[in-house]
Amino acid sequence: MKTISKLLRLNRIFYNSLAQLSMQQQNYKEALVYLNKWRDARSQPLKAPKELTGTQEMLLAQVFYQDNDFVNS
Repeated sequence: MKTISKLLRLNRIFYNSLAQLSMQQQNYKEALVYLNKWRDARSQPLKAPKELTGTQEMLLAQVFYQDNDFVNS
C-alpha cells in the first residue's frame, strides 16, 4: 500500500510539473490536459472528485484566461 501511495504522489507531481511547463511555453490546451489528469490522479485513491485548493483553482483559472476562455476562468 505504501508503494501505491508513493507512486500516486509522484504521478500528481509529474502532471503538475508538465502543466506548468506547458503554461511557460504558452501551450494552454496541453496545460489543461495535464491539469485534468492531475485532478484525476488526486481523486484516484478516493474514487471521488477531491476539492481543489485555492492555489490549484487559480492555476486552472490562469490557463483558461490565457487561452481566452473567459467563461471558464
